Amino acid sequence: MSGDRDEREEGGEPSFKVIDRRRFASDGSERSEEERAATTVGAGEAESAPPPRPESAPTPRPAPESTPGFGMPQGEPYEGTAADAMQPSFATLVLSLSTQALMCLGEISEGPGEEPHEDLPSARNIIDLLAVLEQKTKGNLTEDESALLERILYDLRMRFVQLSSSAQ
Repeated sequence: MSGDRDEREEGGEPSFKVIDRRRFASDGSERSEEERAATTVGAGEAESAPPPRPESAPTPRPAPESTPGFGMPQGEPYEGTAADAMQPSFATLVLSLSTQALMCLGEISEGPGEEPHEDLPSARNIIDLLAVLEQKTKGNLTEDESALLERILYDLRMRFVQLSSSAQ
């Protein structure tokens, strides 16, 4: 057991401090850096804080120092461990593929200060991948996931047709 849990205040209650570093407040508004640092929960206020992790929970193994953490989110709000990062979802996958397609369609630049460029064959390949994903997951998606995929596919197809017809 850690020493922090065994320490007791004068009144006999365990003493601990929880710092709320969540980016968004419960009403959905974004909190400033000062608000995140200032929001702490003491021993009597623990009901609103997230429950502590069990001590027996496995901790993720750190990557070897020579290997960069590919695929691991960096910076704010992911400054904690890999377990604190957002869990992958179907929507994340679809949005990631659509962003790649938009880059290939010349809508988004590949980096800051770079000019966007068109790569229509790659864009078509990614759009076709999304269509395969739609076909293979039919009947297994929630209503929201299905609507998201349908809207993104429609938008990407229309942009592709517009660009390919103007290129000829």
